[in-house]
Amino acid sequence: MYVPRLNASFILIPRTAGSSLVTHFTEKGLVQFNIGHTTVEELKQGMFRNQGGHPINFTLQGVHGDDAMFPENYLNLFEQSLKVSVVRNPYDRMKSYYKFLKYIIGPAEARISTHQYSNFNDFILHTPPIVKLQRALWTQTEYLSYNNKIYMDKIIKYENLNESLDKLFKGLGHDFSLKHHLHKTKDKEKIDMTPEVRDFLYERYKDDFINFSYPY
Repeated sequence: MYVPRLNASFILIPRTAGSSLVTHFTEKGLVQFNIGHTTVEELKQGMFRNQGGHPINFTLQGVHGDDAMFPENYLNLFEQSLKVSVVRNPYDRMKSYYKFLKYIIGPAEARISTHQYSNFNDFILHTPPIVKLQRALWTQTEYLSYNNKIYMDKIIKYENLNESLDKLFKGLGHDFSLKHHLHKTKDKEKIDMTPEVRDFLYERYKDDFINFSYPY
């Protein structure tokens, strides 16, 4: 997502308040274009996903419809802007994704598969094949890395989202008060992880725990 007024590009990772950020800036008329859940690696290769989830190559000619909103010089804009992303504790991020699939609007096949499992722990240890295909399961490190290094100028912790964003852009007089979070479930289910699942998720997202300083 590119915001010209702030000269900032946001790399949006699933279940890290991306929808709320897009809505916040869109409602204020500040978003020039949104590239969805695209990795830095994909951007550098000239590939990204449009709002319909389809990959687009900047080298293609004759782009029409929704794809026409993406300028061919997006990579240059990205490189010259402040590169920002929000990261989240991997445990909480996976709990959020589980609830998203179970209670909200996740991909139909994945949502159905989720209901086959009795609880979060069962779901994580026996993740159905259709869910394993979802980009939401990728590590946050995968989204933000290029040449094996984190490529962002600024990493914001989800746990301090409003405060950190307000501090980052306060010089531009922009109020970061995310009054709503899209797709936030009303379900109050408390999710407790077993030691086995905690270890499993730590190994799966070890790079995220290390790179973004989250505790085991």
